Amino acid sequence: MKKKKLIAFIGPMCVGKSTISKIVGKKMNLPVISFDLLVFFANCMSRYELEKIPYFNDWRKIQLVNFKSSLNGAEYQQRKEQVEEEIKNLYNTLVQYEKICHLSTLTTEACAMEVKKIFSNPYTFKDICFSHIVCELDFLDAVLNKVKQPVIFDLSGGMGSIFTPDSDLNIGGELFSAKKTFEDKQDKILKRFDKIVYIEPGRGFKERSHNKKVNSANKFFIKSKKSFMKYADITITTNDLFTDSANEVFLAERNDYDLNQKEKVETLLNDPEVNHIADEIVDGIQDLDKAREL
Repeated sequence: MKKKKLIAFIGPMCVGKSTISKIVGKKMNLPVISFDLLVFFANCMSRYELEKIPYFNDWRKIQLVNFKSSLNGAEYQQRKEQVEEEIKNLYNTLVQYEKICHLSTLTTEACAMEVKKIFSNPYTFKDICFSHIVCELDFLDAVLNKVKQPVIFDLSGGMGSIFTPDSDLNIGGELFSAKKTFEDKQDKILKRFDKIVYIEPGRGFKERSHNKKVNSANKFFIKSKKSFMKYADITITTNDLFTDSANEVFLAERNDYDLNQKEKVETLLNDPEVNHIADEIVDGIQDLDKAREL
């Protein structure tokens, strides 16, 4: 299948893929799609039985409930303008994703993905991680069929990892034994990308990730020596992304409605280092392009 100059960012959870991919996107003048956010949008539209992108006021009503549930009454009043800005930014991203991958035509696939996750009968946390990635790979495949332009994808934490479940699983009619990885499926789908950038954990990674579920999942994701490295055209280590990683547990669990967390991330971000990493990635992508032209 002909590739469409698609670039994927892979790596474990909380390693900095979202932060760095956005900056690389700006430097290369390419749109960036967060796969996690794309799934959220598709699920949101499916849940509310929306057959097309909603009008802004309808979207605002839906999201306002989520923000209000994350903030107490006094804090909501204090942050009202910021909440409105966040909702507007989310909506603009929703519209952008619709233009790039026709999001409104993917709600059926998104619903099927969630149903498969529920009925895969996972018994352990490792099985849950396994089934989620298998289901998300199917959805990613459907998304890539819609994309007709160069795009950077910030993929979810488990994509690119290689591990086996603890027990036999039936995921949407596909059988996976406790001795079989999803490597074949993953190979086929990730090969659709022109380039894959692996963001590797570096200094400060352990200090800023204190969520037990995130750490447990990451152990599965990076246990195999082949995980991520097998698919990487470019590997770069993220050292010292934040000026004081151990100061606050601000990346324990990402929550788009937690405005305090977003402010901490922006305040503590090590901008010179992040920009240096992004420049190295851009240079690496350009060098690969030149080498392939020879």
